[in-house]
Amino acid sequence: MTYVETRAALARRRHAGGLTPAEHRRVLEDLEGHWGRYARLELAEDMLIDAARLAEVHRLRAYDAVHLASAVILARRPGGETLFVSWDDQLDAAAAREGLRLVRRRRR
Repeated sequence: MTYVETRAALARRRHAGGLTPAEHRRVLEDLEGHWGRYARLELAEDMLIDAARLAEVHRLRAYDAVHLASAVILARRPGGETLFVSWDDQLDAAAAREGLRLVRRRRR
C-alpha cells in the first residue's frame, strides 16, 4: 500500500504544480533506489484490528490507520529504529501521540 500511495501522492503533487518534471523524476528514482530498504509487513488480522482502533482513536482514514498500525508494530520490535514519514499533519500528530519518531519534512 505504501508504494502505491507514495506514487499516487507524487503524481498528484506533480500535476498540481508542486513538483517540476525533473523533481518528480528525481524523487521517483530515489523511491525506486531505496525501496528495497523499507520494511514490509504482511497485512494480518491483528494489524487490521490495531488499525481499526487507531482509526477510531485518532479519526484517521482507513489506509492512514493501516500505515500507522504498521509503524507501531515495527517500532515494538527489538533492534533497529523506526522513523515515521508522512505528508499529512493529522497522521503525523497521531504517530507522535503513539510515540513514534517523526521525520520532519520541509514545507513549500
